[in-house]
Amino acid sequence: MPILSTKYTDDFTTENNIRYFYFPIDQQTLGDTLILLNKTQIFGSGRNGDSVIYMNVQQNIFNSFERRYNYTNWDYPSESSYFTKSATFKYSAPEMIDICPEYLRERCGDEVKGCGLVIGVAGIDGRLSSFRLKGFYSINRLYIDQPKINSTRSDFFNGSFYDYFWFTINDTVSMRFNSFDY
Repeated sequence: MPILSTKYTDDFTTENNIRYFYFPIDQQTLGDTLILLNKTQIFGSGRNGDSVIYMNVQQNIFNSFERRYNYTNWDYPSESSYFTKSATFKYSAPEMIDICPEYLRERCGDEVKGCGLVIGVAGIDGRLSSFRLKGFYSINRLYIDQPKINSTRSDFFNGSFYDYFWFTINDTVSMRFNSFDY
């Protein structure tokens, strides 16, 4: 199972097929965490397919007796079993899951032997669904009136270093028939 790192992970899926990813949670810096699914045409041509993202929080990921991860005992999310999901049903709109830090602290406390997010991405419209998936930690979150000079994690791409930052906007529509496009 691919581990989401500080870089984007490019992949694809098809209808009724779920691709799984693992995002480790650092118990020393529990805080705001974001999973971003950017539906970008990468592996095909023409219009990209639509996809949905499912997520479960997995406790006790590490078996200290066997000194390895317990992949076979994890709770993999699916259409019928998940903690949360994001589905805009727009092939051109991203999917995001902004995980509540209080929930992570509750689920991933000191007694837990490792904690992580198990992410499932599924195609939903019969087309090839290319995507870019990335997990963001709280260290790179931007807050109102709190300047951020630099981050501790940089990506090297095409001869340059890049820092990724993130923030969320609650743009709830008061009239449900209004449309909002990114």
